[in-house]
Amino acid sequence: ALQALWGSREAGVGVGRLRRRCNRFGTQVHPADLDGALQTSGLLLPSSAELRLPFVVGEATLVGAKGRMCAVVERQAPEKMGVLLASMRGGAAAMARLDGFETRVLDPAAAQPAAQKPSHLYVIGWEGLKP
Repeated sequence: ALQALWGSREAGVGVGRLRRRCNRFGTQVHPADLDGALQTSGLLLPSSAELRLPFVVGEATLVGAKGRMCAVVERQAPEKMGVLLASMRGGAAAMARLDGFETRVLDPAAAQPAAQKPSHLYVIGWEGLKP
């Protein structure tokens, strides 16, 4: 959960302080911490009454996150952001990094209940990394 936020749309940078997490419940990066980091991206979005939802992440690196953390968001392009989850202790490497994070405005027509439930909602592509 987010405890505090600081940011500047003009500079394209935002920082959020997250609640200290002692138990990750078997995960390397707790989903609530990653969610808090993504919420920090709202500091860089234009002021609007429109509802924006996460749309795409270009690349993700999740190493492990625990203790007192902060989220750092940087504008990478007009519609793309980088989101970093890091320790509040200096010198520690990033625990999670999302590059090319984009949000999209929810179309009110798309928010209406669908007549028929679609069976395929997403597609995943895997790429092997060379060591």
